[in-house]
This record gives sequence, C-alpha cells and structure tokens, in this order.
Amino acid sequence: MRDPIRLRVSNLGPAMASLAASLVCQAQSPTPDAFNPDANSTVACSAFQADGKILLGGSFTLLGGQSRNRIARVNGDGSLDTSFNPGANGNVYLLAAQADGKILVGGAFTVLGGQACSALGRLDADGTLDFTFNPQASGTVDCLATQPDGKIVVGGFFSTLGGQARTNIGRLNADGTLDGTFNPSANNTVYSLALQDDGGIVVGGSFASLNGQPRNCIGRLKVEGSLDTVFDPQASGFVNTLCMQADGKILIGGEFESLGGYSRRRLARVDADGNVDPDFDPGADASVYSFAVQADNRILVSGAFRMLGGQTRNRIGRLEANGRVDTTFDPAANETVFSLALQRDGGILVGGLFGTLGGRTRSSVGRLSNTDPATESLTFDGSTLTWLRGGASPEVSRVSFDSTTNGARWIGESRATRIAGGWQKTGLSLPTNATIRALGFVNGGLENGSSWYVESIVGPATTNQPALSISQSSGSPLLRIVADVGRPYAVEYVSNLASSNAWQFLNSLLLTNNPQNYLDSSAGSTARRFYRVRLNQ
Repeated sequence: MRDPIRLRVSNLGPAMASLAASLVCQAQSPTPDAFNPDANSTVACSAFQADGKILLGGSFTLLGGQSRNRIARVNGDGSLDTSFNPGANGNVYLLAAQADGKILVGGAFTVLGGQACSALGRLDADGTLDFTFNPQASGTVDCLATQPDGKIVVGGFFSTLGGQARTNIGRLNADGTLDGTFNPSANNTVYSLALQDDGGIVVGGSFASLNGQPRNCIGRLKVEGSLDTVFDPQASGFVNTLCMQADGKILIGGEFESLGGYSRRRLARVDADGNVDPDFDPGADASVYSFAVQADNRILVSGAFRMLGGQTRNRIGRLEANGRVDTTFDPAANETVFSLALQRDGGILVGGLFGTLGGRTRSSVGRLSNTDPATESLTFDGSTLTWLRGGASPEVSRVSFDSTTNGARWIGESRATRIAGGWQKTGLSLPTNATIRALGFVNGGLENGSSWYVESIVGPATTNQPALSISQSSGSPLLRIVADVGRPYAVEYVSNLASSNAWQFLNSLLLTNNPQNYLDSSAGSTARRFYRVRLNQ
C-alpha cells in the first residue's frame, strides 16, 4: 500500500481571518508501488480527475483481466472503475480532463462510447458520449491545447475538421464548433502543441511548412493563427513533444540531431523566442516522447532511449534543471515509455509498452514513488491568497482561484499571478464562510498532448462531526462520508470492536465533495470490518 498523503488544515484566527491548508508527501525511492492495472497492450496517455480517479488510454483491450477497449478509468489504488466503460474502436492518443468533469478524447477511432465519433470526442463524467460536441476530424488527432478562453487548438493528421478544410491543425470553440478565423495549416503531422503565456502557440511535428512558410518540424503561431517570423529553431528531424517550463523556456523532444544550428540529440531547450539554450544538452540515443516537470524544476523524460546525458537510463530518467542527469533516479523499463504524468503527491504514472518497471512486473502501466517530497500550501490572510508549490509536485500553469459557500457552485474565478515558488492573488474580499479553491493546469502523456487540473482547497473550520454510512460495490465496502469540504479526514478500520484501541489507518481524504464516496478495495474477502472517520489534524 502506498504511503498516504499527509494533510493538515489549521485555522489561525476567527472565521476567515487566516486559513491555511498544506500537503507534505514523504520522499521515497523510485520504485513501483502497488498500483498495477495490468494492461494487455500499450498505455499511451493518462489524466487525473479531481476525485482521484485516473483515466488511461492507448491500444489495450484488457485491463485488470476485464474487457476495456482502449480507454478505461481506475481508482487511485489501480483497481478498475467498473462503472466507466465507453470504449473506442481505435487507438486513444490523448485524454483531457476538463474542470467541469467532462473528458476530451483524441486518437484514431471512428466509434467512441458506442456511437459514431471521428478521432475527437467528449465524454460526460460517467463515460457516455456528449452529443453536443462533434467536431469530426477526418484523420487522427494527436494533441490538444486548451486556451484560457476555452478554445481548443487541435493537432494531428487530418484534412477536415468541423466539416471544413483544415490541414493537420485547427481550432475549435469550447462547444466543439469550428473557429472559422483560425486556419494556419501544416503540410504533415502535428504531434505536439504548447501554449505560451502571451498566447503564442508552439507547434511541433513532422512538417516542413507551417502556414505556407518553411518551418522544419517546429514553429510558432500567433494567437490568431498567423506565423511568427521570429521563432524558427529548425529541427533536423521530427519533434514529438513540447513542454513549457515555469520560466517560459520550452523543452523539446523527438528524433532530431540538431536544432537551431546546435548539435542536439533528441533533447533541447529554447527560450520564448526559439533561441537554443547553449547550456542544456543532455542528449538521448533514441526517441523522446514525453516530459513531466516538477515544481523544483527537475525534468522527467521518457522514450525509447537507453542512454540519457551519457549515462545508462532505460526509457525513463530525470534531469536537473541544468540538464545534468539526476543520479538518484534510475527505475528503468524494459521497453518504450510513451507517457509520463505527475500526481499531486509526486507519484509518477508511467505508461508504455513494457513488461517490467523498476525491476518489477508491470504490464504497460505502473506508478513510481518519488525520490523527493512533494510540498504544497494554500493560505489566505483575509485579502491575499497564496499557493506555494515545491519539490516533486507537478508544475502548473494558468492558475485560478475561486470560492464557494455551499460546496457545490464555484464562483468568482480570478487568475493568479506567478510568484517565486508559486502563485498569488491580492486584494480579495470573500465571505467569511467561503471555501477557496486553487486550480492549476497540467500537461502530460504521449507527446504531452493530454491535460488535467491540480486543485487545492481550504475552507473555514466548523464543529461538524463527519457522518458515515456503508454500502457495497463490486464486493467491496463503499463508504459514504458526509463532512466539511476542504478539510482532511482519516479513514480507519478495526476487525473486532473489542479491540477498539487497535484501529488501523486505511487512507486520508481531502474532501472535495459532500458527500464523498470511498471504496475500500483492500478489504478483499475479510469477513468483517468496522470503520470510522475522524478529522485528521
């Protein structure tokens, strides 16, 4: 069982004069934990939901021994979510978990959720197809980039999108209709997209021209779709993946041997205008497919390589911010790793076509503990809200703060400003009974084409005692917890009430809903368990 996330909420004054929530996850060696969904073929992408469940996509048809056609959802412990089974008839290359709970799915399919859906669709949270979103790409969709205004830039290998001619790149409105003002075109596949803070759209792929102008596998579009004439690094081979860093620099991975006139073997970094970072040159001996950036600026890298930065690293490694190989991190996979995704607690979700990970049997998907602690704190002093993030926490972008007074409807979204070590918003005036949420955007997966949100919640302390009821789901106890949103609770059990001093810790929960369900899949065939839920301070 994984080490639990340890959470603490403290109130430093009356009402909301000062609120704080913090998360600290203990450092671990880079070895697989018990998470083992067991896919029968490639896991190419993943995304995290706010409730802790994990979406998986790829070419698999079995997961955990049960039929799941190329898309599935698992619980935080890796057990299959039996309520979610939309299915796709072709490979799934990307998953994007939206803030409203809906899920964008892209790939090479023509059927999704049992309905005709060409290459790009949207599912409701229960896995049913959202018929209101129907852009109909004519080929494959490899990547998405959701803009702050809700519009969605789409890349892949297609000739039409939304019923109109669009060559390998286009943009949709939030409802899935085509943005008729955006039509740059690329003459070959677009594999990866990255959004800059100023609205610039960095495009990577196998193309030789972008918007009718020469661009070797990488270029940048302005927000309206015109080509940026300044940005032109000129890669000598395919660009598979792009990833933005907190400082605005761009990580580039792929098949190239040179970039911007510099010798760069499949890995490089450029500044916001495309100038090559002369000090960043780790190099890899084979393809790079995915990045994941930690809040401490360390960079997880995956692909088909066996050498990284001149050292043996089998398909997965980690770089220091300066590009040097992290000597403490060497889990190894025996075949290609296509997908990396960082959990809120620093856990590293790994997907690909491997049979072993970190020396343990893992079929195409596994999760590594992290060598570094993940740190996070959300504080409000009555007017200033500060979200600090560090260590192995996933790096986030486009952070917003909002609030609720009823635990259901979030209002007053406000964009935060990046500060040293995190994000901040000043001059806030909120109700004294408000619960506050910080929401940050994260990319990952194959070609960094998938996305999700990391959230942290803090709310006012109350004297409400948690209420607990129990039912059964798929043979396991299902706990229904009624308590305060934004506060941490410990779930404990004992097999015999006569030994009530021997309560065993089961898990910790930071409530994001009220009520909130928790499935105890560890109970197995245990004849009897008694449960309790208590505030974890």
